[in-house]
Amino acid sequence: MVNSTQMNFTVDSRTKGIFDIIAKQMGLSSSALLNIFVTRVVNEGRVPFML
Repeated sequence: MVNSTQMNFTVDSRTKGIFDIIAKQMGLSSSALLNIFVTRVVNEGRVPFML
């Protein structure tokens, strides 16, 4: 079993609302989508898109 922990950060409510909608359209929860992002950063050692 994998140990889990929580990450907390602040984002404005409009951005979170839009993010939730986009995640849902992709068939994912916001948490699942953020987990995918964090896992890719760890696996690739970089942000997986241009900043």
